[in-house]
Amino acid sequence: MHAATMTSKGQVTIPKAVRERLGIATGSQLRFRLNTAGETVVEVLPVDLMSLCGVIPWSGPPVTDAELEAGIAAAVAEDFRANDPADSA
Repeated sequence: MHAATMTSKGQVTIPKAVRERLGIATGSQLRFRLNTAGETVVEVLPVDLMSLCGVIPWSGPPVTDAELEAGIAAAVAEDFRANDPADSA
């Protein structure tokens, strides 16, 4: 069993073993709810991809949708070629 103490600001440090078990990382969002038995349930919310916009700075020129799709297609094709079992024969 793990215990934590709440600060005067309502903050609690989740023990490391619990964070690891739940897959909680910096920036994770948690939901707290009571189930029908009156127990507190902590849920780790899935990452919303739109929340990641701007996380990686880009200082290059703007990229069009067509250029982005072409780059993705080229990377997928390269990955496919690199992992093709027929090439290792």
